[in-house]
Amino acid sequence: MKKNNTYFFVLIILCLSCLLYPASLAEEIEGSWVGKIRNDKIRLSFNIFDYGNRSGQWNTTTYFTRSEFSNLQMDKEHEFTLRRDAGVLNLFGKFSNDRGFGDFTFSVSDEFRDFLEKEGFSNIDDGEMLHLFFSDINRSYIKGIKDLGYKNISTSKLISLAIHDVNLQYIKDVQSLGYEDISLSKLLSFRIHGIDKKYVDNIRKHGLKDVSPNELLSMKIHDVTPEFIKNMRSQGFGDV
Repeated sequence: MKKNNTYFFVLIILCLSCLLYPASLAEEIEGSWVGKIRNDKIRLSFNIFDYGNRSGQWNTTTYFTRSEFSNLQMDKEHEFTLRRDAGVLNLFGKFSNDRGFGDFTFSVSDEFRDFLEKEGFSNIDDGEMLHLFFSDINRSYIKGIKDLGYKNISTSKLISLAIHDVNLQYIKDVQSLGYEDISLSKLLSFRIHGIDKKYVDNIRKHGLKDVSPNELLSMKIHDVTPEFIKNMRSQGFGDV
């Protein structure tokens, strides 16, 4: 009987530990940050440390609006927070004279990860969730990109869209130029090489009306600017 009581006591202790300390089972991403405030914008550069089975460090810089943060104060050490669908970013540190630095932790939203799983995006690790957080990939984005005609998106493609900030407005701008059927891979290439609506509009103003996505990429990669086209035509190369 005494032996059974011991087993029962150990079982109670284990159950209480699970109830009282569930957060210890969830690993947070940690790192440091430096920032600068300009008007209503905050530029934050993050140095992310090891997490999970990943070793090493990686860096990224992201812009936020000041109003997104709760409890952001000046000239004092404090904690302030940013919540998005992908998780919660807690920053610890100080801003003074519009410059700041400190440490941060990021906690993944398991609810949003479950939502992504149901939408067909599986096996997203915590670091990838942080990329989704920085680019504010949320439920509206998932619905919006599917509404724009992109149905079968791989998980790796979604992460790439987040890393390179291929947002819904950018996709709409490119499609409005007549490239309604442009692939996500081509959109990523456009974004990486800096092709946007302004660039295409300027190219067209100089007579190049029917330029394919592949031709646009080649032109941008080889630094063919509107000014270059204008100069070539002024020198008698009218068919450029």
